[in-house]
Amino acid sequence: MLVVELETRAVVAATGAPYQGRSVQVFRIRDGRILLLRDYWNPMGLADALRA
Repeated sequence: MLVVELETRAVVAATGAPYQGRSVQVFRIRDGRILLLRDYWNPMGLADALRA
């Protein structure tokens, strides 16, 4: 199992508002192949940037 924490920074094209968010991805890998990918993130920050 591999766990990765990411930070994303972007500008929402539709509103020009900045977006910054963190997510965690969990991978299950066997024989060099990804068997499972789960992505956990909080959509509230993106929702705020889309309304700006």
